[in-house]
Amino acid sequence: MFSVYVKHYLTDNGINYVKDHWHKKVYDLMSKIPGFIQFTYETQDNNDCVTFIVTFENQALFNKWNEQRDHDAVINELDPYRSRNFWAYANSENQITPSALKWEIVYVT
Repeated sequence: MFSVYVKHYLTDNGINYVKDHWHKKVYDLMSKIPGFIQFTYETQDNNDCVTFIVTFENQALFNKWNEQRDHDAVINELDPYRSRNFWAYANSENQITPSALKWEIVYVT
């Protein structure tokens, strides 16, 4: 399995948007791609970080999602709700705890 962990930092309205609309929309898009296993998220009380976990059978199949035209469009839907000007991601061939990952920062312009 290949998992990608993504941390988006969102306002309260953004977290509600994820819960009420965005997660299901993205799940529906991802689940159509061969090799899809799961798309989950976690929030913490009094915290602006939402951690998403995307899992595919392998990295090549994940890359099919990453290369989809819809991929960038749905990520950009979160821009109005960002509480920080960056997000972070990490990859793993094995499912491990997010704190053990090497995170890469992506700045939003």
